[in-house]
Amino acid sequence: GETQLIIETVKQSYFEWKGYGLKLYIPENALPQDINKCALTIRALLPGQIELLPGHILTSAVYQISVSVKLTRQVDLHIQHCASFENSDSTSLCFVVARKKSKHS
Repeated sequence: GETQLIIETVKQSYFEWKGYGLKLYIPENALPQDINKCALTIRALLPGQIELLPGHILTSAVYQISVSVKLTRQVDLHIQHCASFENSDSTSLCFVVARKKSKHS
């Protein structure tokens, strides 16, 4: 799935993508002063689109998030995950953040 949000300069925004386990909070004044609005696109990636290291499994959805301008404030992102170690040799969870180079990074 994919969804697009419009962020406005002076407003704070809260977004919950129901069914995808994703919540996003964007504080007010998160855009540069000379920008009134920007687009934020969130895309849920399919497991086949991601290469994992041997012995690793996904425990949550994976999202590609892009913003049309560089934000000036920190955004809170909450991703629901589910993992069970009962029938596994796994002993820990790890979280990965990857940044794709763009004209805004």
